[in-house]
Amino acid sequence: IVKDAAGFYTLRVLRTFVLEALQLLQEGQTAAYIRNAALLGGMKKGPFAIADEQSLRLFLDLEQTRADELGADYDYPQGLAVLKTMVVEHRRLGKQAKAGFYDYEQLEMSFWAELPQIFPHSDTVLPAQDVTDRLIFVQVLQAARCLEEGVIQSPAEANLGSIYGWGFPDFKGGVLQFVNDYGFDEFVTRCQYLAEQYGSRFLPSDMLLTMQRQQLNF
Repeated sequence: IVKDAAGFYTLRVLRTFVLEALQLLQEGQTAAYIRNAALLGGMKKGPFAIADEQSLRLFLDLEQTRADELGADYDYPQGLAVLKTMVVEHRRLGKQAKAGFYDYEQLEMSFWAELPQIFPHSDTVLPAQDVTDRLIFVQVLQAARCLEEGVIQSPAEANLGSIYGWGFPDFKGGVLQFVNDYGFDEFVTRCQYLAEQYGSRFLPSDMLLTMQRQQLNF
Protein backbone atom coordinates (compact mmCIF):
# COMPACT_ATOMS: atom_id res chain seq x y z
CA ILE A 1 0.00 0.00 0.00
CA VAL A 2 1.57 3.25 -1.11
CA LYS A 3 0.65 6.92 -1.27
CA ASP A 4 -0.99 8.14 -4.46
CA ALA A 5 1.86 10.22 -5.88
CA ALA A 6 3.81 10.41 -9.12
CA GLY A 7 5.58 7.10 -9.65
CA PHE A 8 4.03 5.69 -6.46
CA TYR A 9 6.90 3.81 -4.80
CA THR A 10 8.36 1.25 -7.19
CA LEU A 11 8.64 3.45 -10.27
CA ARG A 12 9.71 6.48 -8.24
CA VAL A 13 12.76 4.61 -6.93
CA LEU A 14 13.40 2.64 -10.11
CA ARG A 15 13.60 5.88 -12.11
CA THR A 16 16.62 6.96 -10.07
CA PHE A 17 18.47 3.78 -11.09
CA VAL A 18 17.68 4.36 -14.75
CA LEU A 19 18.41 8.10 -14.71
CA GLU A 20 21.74 7.59 -12.96
CA ALA A 21 22.73 5.10 -15.65
CA LEU A 22 21.72 7.59 -18.34
CA GLN A 23 23.79 10.31 -16.69
CA LEU A 24 26.78 7.97 -16.60
CA LEU A 25 26.23 7.29 -20.30
CA GLN A 26 26.14 11.03 -20.95
CA GLU A 27 29.37 11.40 -18.95
CA GLY A 28 31.07 9.09 -21.42
CA GLN A 29 31.01 5.75 -19.63
CA THR A 30 30.13 2.86 -21.95
CA ALA A 31 26.75 1.19 -21.76
CA ALA A 32 28.37 -2.22 -21.19
CA TYR A 33 30.51 -0.86 -18.33
CA ILE A 34 27.46 0.68 -16.66
CA ARG A 35 25.42 -2.52 -17.08
CA ASN A 36 28.22 -4.67 -15.68
CA ALA A 37 28.66 -2.37 -12.68
CA ALA A 38 24.96 -2.71 -11.89
CA LEU A 39 25.05 -6.50 -12.17
CA LEU A 40 28.20 -6.70 -10.03
CA GLY A 41 26.32 -4.69 -7.42
CA GLY A 42 23.68 -7.42 -7.34
CA MET A 43 20.92 -5.98 -9.52
CA LYS A 44 18.93 -8.67 -11.32
CA LYS A 45 18.88 -6.67 -14.54
CA GLY A 46 20.91 -3.81 -15.94
CA PRO A 47 19.38 -0.33 -16.13
CA PHE A 48 19.15 -0.20 -19.92
CA ALA A 49 17.27 -3.50 -20.11
CA ILE A 50 14.85 -2.25 -17.45
CA ALA A 51 14.39 1.06 -19.27
CA ASP A 52 13.62 -0.75 -22.53
CA GLU A 53 11.21 -3.18 -20.89
CA GLN A 54 9.27 -0.49 -19.03
CA SER A 55 9.40 1.85 -22.09
CA LEU A 56 11.54 4.92 -22.50
CA ARG A 57 8.39 6.93 -23.16
CA LEU A 58 7.05 5.89 -19.73
CA PHE A 59 10.12 7.28 -17.97
CA LEU A 60 9.95 10.47 -20.03
CA ASP A 61 6.26 10.92 -19.19
CA LEU A 62 6.95 10.25 -15.51
CA GLU A 63 9.51 13.05 -15.43
CA GLN A 64 6.97 15.42 -16.96
CA THR A 65 4.43 14.39 -14.32
CA ARG A 66 6.95 14.96 -11.54
CA ALA A 67 7.90 18.34 -13.00
CA ASP A 68 4.22 19.37 -13.09
CA GLU A 69 3.66 18.09 -9.55
CA LEU A 70 6.77 19.61 -7.95
CA GLY A 71 6.93 22.87 -9.91
CA ALA A 72 9.92 24.97 -8.85
CA ASP A 73 11.08 22.14 -6.54
CA TYR A 74 11.65 19.77 -9.45
CA ASP A 75 15.32 18.88 -9.72
CA TYR A 76 16.07 18.47 -13.43
CA PRO A 77 18.04 15.20 -13.75
CA GLN A 78 20.90 15.22 -16.24
CA GLY A 79 19.91 11.79 -17.52
CA LEU A 80 16.66 13.27 -18.82
CA ALA A 81 18.53 14.72 -21.81
CA VAL A 82 19.51 11.19 -22.83
CA LEU A 83 15.88 10.06 -22.64
CA LYS A 84 14.78 12.96 -24.84
CA THR A 85 17.53 12.22 -27.34
CA MET A 86 16.50 8.57 -27.57
CA VAL A 87 12.73 9.10 -27.68
CA VAL A 88 12.29 12.40 -29.50
CA GLU A 89 15.26 12.50 -31.86
CA HIS A 90 15.75 8.82 -32.64
CA ARG A 91 12.32 7.29 -31.90
CA ARG A 92 13.89 4.57 -29.76
CA LEU A 93 10.94 3.80 -27.49
CA GLY A 94 11.93 0.49 -25.95
CA LYS A 95 11.48 -3.25 -26.25
CA GLN A 96 7.88 -3.21 -27.40
CA ALA A 97 8.89 -1.02 -30.34
CA LYS A 98 11.90 -3.31 -30.92
CA ALA A 99 14.11 -0.25 -30.71
CA GLY A 100 15.63 1.04 -27.49
CA PHE A 101 19.05 0.95 -25.93
CA TYR A 102 19.16 -2.59 -27.24
CA ASP A 103 18.69 -3.83 -30.78
CA TYR A 104 15.90 -6.42 -30.83
CA GLU A 105 16.09 -7.20 -34.51
CA GLN A 106 19.14 -9.42 -33.98
CA LEU A 107 18.94 -13.05 -32.91
CA GLU A 108 21.03 -12.21 -29.86
CA MET A 109 20.09 -9.01 -27.99
CA SER A 110 22.90 -6.47 -28.16
CA PHE A 111 23.33 -2.75 -27.53
CA TRP A 112 22.20 -0.49 -30.36
CA ALA A 113 25.26 -0.01 -32.57
CA GLU A 114 24.80 3.77 -32.83
CA LEU A 115 24.99 4.44 -29.08
CA PRO A 116 28.75 5.24 -29.12
CA GLN A 117 28.24 7.79 -31.89
CA ILE A 118 25.37 9.52 -30.11
CA PHE A 119 26.95 9.33 -26.66
CA PRO A 120 30.74 9.35 -27.25
CA HIS A 121 33.01 7.54 -24.85
CA SER A 122 35.21 9.52 -22.48
CA ASP A 123 38.93 8.89 -22.09
CA THR A 124 38.31 8.92 -18.33
CA VAL A 125 36.96 5.65 -16.97
CA LEU A 126 35.38 6.10 -13.56
CA PRO A 127 36.30 3.65 -10.78
CA ALA A 128 34.06 0.58 -11.02
CA GLN A 129 33.09 0.81 -7.34
CA ASP A 130 32.02 4.43 -7.78
CA VAL A 131 29.81 3.48 -10.73
CA THR A 132 28.25 0.58 -8.82
CA ASP A 133 27.68 2.73 -5.74
CA ARG A 134 26.13 5.53 -7.74
CA LEU A 135 23.62 3.10 -9.24
CA ILE A 136 22.78 1.47 -5.90
CA PHE A 137 22.95 4.44 -3.53
CA VAL A 138 20.53 6.60 -5.54
CA GLN A 139 17.91 3.89 -5.07
CA VAL A 140 18.55 3.59 -1.35
CA LEU A 141 18.41 7.35 -0.81
CA GLN A 142 15.18 7.67 -2.79
CA ALA A 143 13.57 4.80 -0.89
CA ALA A 144 14.52 6.51 2.39
CA ARG A 145 12.85 9.70 1.16
CA CYS A 146 9.73 7.70 0.27
CA LEU A 147 9.61 6.40 3.83
CA GLU A 148 10.23 9.87 5.25
CA GLU A 149 7.41 11.34 3.12
CA GLY A 150 4.95 8.57 3.93
CA VAL A 151 4.85 7.26 0.36
CA ILE A 152 5.50 3.82 1.86
CA GLN A 153 4.72 2.90 5.42
CA SER A 154 7.53 0.74 6.76
CA PRO A 155 11.10 -0.43 6.06
CA ALA A 156 9.82 -3.99 5.67
CA GLU A 157 7.43 -2.96 2.90
CA ALA A 158 10.16 -0.89 1.27
CA ASN A 159 12.52 -3.86 1.31
CA LEU A 160 10.01 -6.35 -0.05
CA GLY A 161 8.88 -3.92 -2.73
CA SER A 162 12.45 -3.41 -3.88
CA ILE A 163 13.24 -7.12 -4.14
CA TYR A 164 10.02 -8.25 -5.78
CA GLY A 165 9.20 -5.01 -7.57
CA TRP A 166 12.36 -4.27 -9.51
CA GLY A 167 15.08 -6.75 -8.60
CA PHE A 168 17.13 -4.94 -5.95
CA PRO A 169 19.85 -7.25 -4.56
CA ASP A 170 17.97 -9.74 -2.39
CA PHE A 171 21.13 -10.90 -0.62
CA LYS A 172 21.29 -7.41 0.90
CA GLY A 173 17.80 -7.82 2.32
CA GLY A 174 16.28 -5.01 0.30
CA VAL A 175 16.75 -1.34 -0.33
CA LEU A 176 16.72 -0.08 3.29
CA GLN A 177 18.22 -3.18 4.87
CA PHE A 178 21.14 -2.32 2.60
CA VAL A 179 21.97 0.54 4.99
CA ASN A 180 21.91 -1.74 8.03
CA ASP A 181 24.14 -4.20 6.22
CA TYR A 182 26.55 -1.49 5.05
CA GLY A 183 26.68 0.16 8.48
CA PHE A 184 24.93 3.48 9.13
CA ASP A 185 28.09 5.50 9.77
CA GLU A 186 29.87 3.99 6.80
CA PHE A 187 26.85 4.55 4.57
CA VAL A 188 26.57 8.23 5.48
CA THR A 189 30.31 8.72 4.99
CA ARG A 190 30.14 7.09 1.56
CA CYS A 191 27.13 9.24 0.63
CA GLN A 192 29.08 12.36 1.54
CA TYR A 193 31.99 11.22 -0.65
CA LEU A 194 29.66 10.53 -3.59
CA ALA A 195 27.98 13.92 -3.10
CA GLU A 196 31.36 15.68 -3.19
CA GLN A 197 32.42 13.83 -6.32
CA TYR A 198 29.18 13.51 -8.28
CA GLY A 199 26.48 15.82 -6.97
CA SER A 200 24.12 16.75 -4.15
CA ARG A 201 21.60 14.02 -5.03
CA PHE A 202 23.80 11.70 -2.95
CA LEU A 203 23.49 13.75 0.24
CA PRO A 204 21.77 11.77 3.02
CA SER A 205 18.37 13.09 4.06
CA ASP A 206 17.60 14.67 7.45
CA MET A 207 15.96 11.42 8.54
CA LEU A 208 19.09 9.41 7.80
CA LEU A 209 21.32 11.90 9.61
CA THR A 210 19.00 11.88 12.64
CA MET A 211 18.97 8.08 12.70
CA GLN A 212 22.75 8.07 12.50
CA ARG A 213 23.09 10.51 15.44
CA GLN A 214 20.64 8.48 17.50
CA GLN A 215 22.38 5.22 16.51
CA LEU A 216 19.18 3.78 15.07
CA ASN A 217 18.73 1.51 12.07
CA PHE A 218 15.95 0.32 9.81
